[in-house]
Amino acid sequence: MQTSATDTVVYNPKAQQEDVSGLLSYLEENAVQYRDIGVKKSDRIIGLSTCAEAETNGRVIVFGRLE
Repeated sequence: MQTSATDTVVYNPKAQQEDVSGLLSYLEENAVQYRDIGVKKSDRIIGLSTCAEAETNGRVIVFGRLE
């Protein structure tokens, strides 16, 4: 997904410690590319973030499930 470095849904891991369902919904609604891989709210999610070229606070993030 593409987002801002100030996106509090993505960059607040403590908010997702017990239940990632809010994050999963947000990702599905805002992702550039999304594939349903059967993630459950109890799964551990990882996001790898890098800077986007066009924006000062722009970020490109790839999310996945830790096995």
